Amino acid sequence: MKTFSLLLSCLLFTSVLPAQTSHQLWLQEKLPAAVNVVASVRSPTLSIASDELVKNWQGKPGATITLKLAKNKLIRNDGFLLSESTVESNTETGILYGVFEMLRRQQTGQPISSQVFNPSYKNRLLNHWDNPNGSIERGYAGQSIFWRKDSSFVITQQDLHLWKEYARANASVGINGAVLNNVNASHLILTSDYLLRVKAIA
Repeated sequence: MKTFSLLLSCLLFTSVLPAQTSHQLWLQEKLPAAVNVVASVRSPTLSIASDELVKNWQGKPGATITLKLAKNKLIRNDGFLLSESTVESNTETGILYGVFEMLRRQQTGQPISSQVFNPSYKNRLLNHWDNPNGSIERGYAGQSIFWRKDSSFVITQQDLHLWKEYARANASVGINGAVLNNVNASHLILTSDYLLRVKAIA
């Protein structure tokens, strides 16, 4: 009877936990604490960075975090300077990467001290082997999120949702580019319909 009660309690507890998918990678969904975000400029990228902090902050409640776009000679490419209260970079994307690093350290219990993070490589790409018909060469996890078997070029809300999740996952680990077609490329990728879809993905 005790074993049954314990099992029932575990099932009830897990049933109220938020669902976690592989799309989120390390980005665990937890109840955030309050945080104030101050950005030196306004832009779509810094708005995304601010939103990530507000939705995922696990640091000191009521803290103020400054997102600072500057010209720092110690920072290379889209690297960043991270401290307990500031994310500084020479680029807006660098600030976004810095925000994710701050959140990752909070979630994994790592300290945050004043430190410059510079990428070892300027271009950090995912090389997809996706075909225009939606299949993936040597792919074992379903169809392409970029192309369809029916060659439909209509952009759906599901497309936009997946692309947004894909971009967020990449940014959270510092990936800054992707190759959308197979290494054995089809000439179709250079036609106007495909290029318009590439533009929408970008």
